[in-house]
Amino acid sequence: MNKSIKAFALLLTTLFFLFGCGGTQSSSYILKNEMAQTTTTVEHKGDTVTKITILNEWDLKAMGPDFPKQSAQALAQATLSLYTNLPGVTSSMSSTDEKITFEITIDMEKVDLAKLKERFPNEFSIEGNKLSFKQFEKTLFDAGYTAK
Repeated sequence: MNKSIKAFALLLTTLFFLFGCGGTQSSSYILKNEMAQTTTTVEHKGDTVTKITILNEWDLKAMGPDFPKQSAQALAQATLSLYTNLPGVTSSMSSTDEKITFEITIDMEKVDLAKLKERFPNEFSIEGNKLSFKQFEKTLFDAGYTAK
């Protein structure tokens, strides 16, 4: 029995180091109001952010009749254009009669960090060659996001 306990402890320790320490973790945050919801998912290894996915969903009916779908699409497209010409960033947009959805994915291991910081100086607190997960999470909470 003593050998079984030692083997089990060794297995748990190995699994902890494989999945707990070096693995990628994911955390999600939501910012919501009556017209829109933004879900930001942050993948990180320890304190280093590796990927950020921002999913925006706009409720066209809640925006009211004075804000036509074409205006909402133009605003979404203008938002997406801020992220164009940045290698490592991908985006997409779709719409129905009720909702506009657009997504931005930033691969922090491929994006030019200097250009990202230049374009978004207040959103990305990049120091050296990494974005701190703790600092980015603080930025999200300061903006009104809640943990999912």
